[in-house]
Amino acid sequence: MNPIRVCIIGTGGIARAHLEALKQAGEKVRVLAASDVDRERVEAFCRELGIPRAYTDNAKMLAVEKPGLVHICTPPATHCELSVQCLESGAWAFCEKPLCGSLAEMDRIEAAEKKTGR
Repeated sequence: MNPIRVCIIGTGGIARAHLEALKQAGEKVRVLAASDVDRERVEAFCRELGIPRAYTDNAKMLAVEKPGLVHICTPPATHCELSVQCLESGAWAFCEKPLCGSLAEMDRIEAAEKKTGR
């Protein structure tokens, strides 16, 4: 069985907890890359935690890495847009709560999910 290809968006404290959980899956997952708006922070995060590649552009990371799953570990105001971006790229989005801030945002996420045929 091929491991699930995983990327992480956001490299603050909660991302470290997500990475620890991902490590528990052993060879079932492979963390490919992380992305953050702060270049120094994402590079330090990747270097410290053994993640192969660092990005500051989420769209580029999604296009290059082609993950099957993305852990979104960013502030709540970014969750809707990032969830939609991940779903539209073909990846599942695992998002920290709250998923979104309104029913309209939930409708956007649901529409993106339906578009993928999942």
